Amino acid sequence: MIRVRFVTWILFVSFSISAHNLIFVHLGDAVPPCIFTTMKQARTLNQDCDIYLLTDKRAHLFFQSDCHEFLAAERVSLVDMDLIPTTKEHDHFRRINKIDPSLSDGFWLYTSERFFTLFDFIADQNLENIVHLESDSMLYVDLDELYPLIKQLNIRLAAPFQSLKGCIPCFVFIKDSESLSFLIHHILSEMGDYKGTKPHIGINDMATLASFYRKWGVDYLMPLPTLMREYGQYYPKRKSHFGPDNATPLSFLSMYASSFPEYIFDAATLGIFINGNDRKYCPQHGPGTIHVRSLFDPRFFSFFWGEDAKGKNVPYLSFKGKNYRIANMHFHSKMPEEYTSFRETREELNP
Repeated sequence: MIRVRFVTWILFVSFSISAHNLIFVHLGDAVPPCIFTTMKQARTLNQDCDIYLLTDKRAHLFFQSDCHEFLAAERVSLVDMDLIPTTKEHDHFRRINKIDPSLSDGFWLYTSERFFTLFDFIADQNLENIVHLESDSMLYVDLDELYPLIKQLNIRLAAPFQSLKGCIPCFVFIKDSESLSFLIHHILSEMGDYKGTKPHIGINDMATLASFYRKWGVDYLMPLPTLMREYGQYYPKRKSHFGPDNATPLSFLSMYASSFPEYIFDAATLGIFINGNDRKYCPQHGPGTIHVRSLFDPRFFSFFWGEDAKGKNVPYLSFKGKNYRIANMHFHSKMPEEYTSFRETREELNP
């Protein structure tokens, strides 16, 4: 069994020792085409990083048969999670899960279950310093640049928030399996205690990560800065269409900005403004759309393509004469193809 597992999923791994690990997760049959763009983008900016794609059996068959050459070219290690031991926490989640797996092709279930899939793999492989990216999240930074800042702060988990009621785990830093275990047990607690009728809304991944932060604080989950501190000196807080968001002070979004000087992380507002919502659900919401839950107005920024330290094309935003590197963008549109660092030409960033 050990030999089979080795041959099956270590096929593309570089045997150099990597300081960081990038992990994508896909569960179920509905594979979004944008995942190939986001994986290639991640590799373009991180040449020496190990990249994994964790899949269940159904998705594994698709990626293994149809995407072998792409994965080999980008040095992405395809992992069949059926060959990785399932933790007791994951088994417990499957027993008590209250989210209907038929909703949106399983989307609402899988977005929560992915953290248990991550936990299984990270614990089994004893990995450290992991960044998990969603399939529609573009990474625009070399993790070698970010890791010294993260290490200095001794962060367990970190992710961008849109408010105290909503965390968008499109970019999640995970120190190790122990750090993730605290979140895992919180999700199990929330799932077990839930008495409502819409668990895909009340205890989805965005809600449970936010409630985890509200309960345990920054020592367990750091909100990455999604706004610069100076914004509030010039403009008021924008009103969210989701009422509970509006109790969040604007300063929350920039609370740890000084820990990541000159970086801004995206919790969907920037990606939606640049390229709109998913046209499948919002066909009229193209570039220039303001996220209905955003507490700030991205129209006050200007966006442009610049370069990183290695000469790669990466996005910036400018506000009141100061430029900020955009570390990631969450493309709700599922159309990031024209906003890559690896193509010779790309779309302008100002809608």
